[in-house]
Amino acid sequence: MGQKAVFFDIDGTIFEFNKGTPDNTREAIHRLRENGHLAFISTGRSLSYISEDILDVGFDGVLAGCGTYISYKGKELDNVRMDQEGLREALAFFEKIGIYPILEGWEWLYFDFEAFPPERSWSKVYRQRFQHVIKPLTGHVGDFDCNKLTLFIKNAKEAEMVIDRFDGVYHIVNHDNEYMELMPLGYSKATSIKKIEEYLHLANEDMYAIGDSNNDLEMFEACGTAICMGNGSPKAKEAADFVTADMFSDGITIALKEYGLI
Repeated sequence: MGQKAVFFDIDGTIFEFNKGTPDNTREAIHRLRENGHLAFISTGRSLSYISEDILDVGFDGVLAGCGTYISYKGKELDNVRMDQEGLREALAFFEKIGIYPILEGWEWLYFDFEAFPPERSWSKVYRQRFQHVIKPLTGHVGDFDCNKLTLFIKNAKEAEMVIDRFDGVYHIVNHDNEYMELMPLGYSKATSIKKIEEYLHLANEDMYAIGDSNNDLEMFEACGTAICMGNGSPKAKEAADFVTADMFSDGITIALKEYGLI
């Protein structure tokens, strides 16, 4: 078997905030690389939002921020900084309609703790795990080193308001009206995977995507084989070539064995 490349989503695929990465997932990825194949992170998270315990699993490259940041073997291949004037206008709009944004960058996360709803589960996670990379929005307008926006929304109406205002301005991914990701136009998980495909001269049939959520749909389309976790969203399962078990039921191991990668 020739060299293959596997692109792993993080949340819900190889990592969960309270339980971390399952030991069998770590072992499976180690075996994958020992067999001469490449392992990449392909995540909606920005680089600053990828903790060391995830990176320590061992990967050949990182595709972060829904395609806005790419590195391979420690070499940075792409890093897209969002337009500052556009961000200024977007933040004013979000404040007006009461939506809470997080600006995600390669070194920093920007948001205001005092404005973030404490009842949202993500609020606790950010406070506990990422305090060291957080800067306030206040005082940094016009100077955000960020790749993408994440919006925490309450309902479909808010999602529609965001789409109506920013369709054609940003690439938008709506996660079932719970949160939304906004990236510069022309960037997605798929675009970064295509860049790796070209950079390493990979054959598309030798590329595998493993994910669980709606922002993995474009990644699924970009690779020759799409694998969805058993805990994945309905849309992700429908788009997959193979649905494996969930993350804590040996899902990664089962998937890699299914295709003879380990």
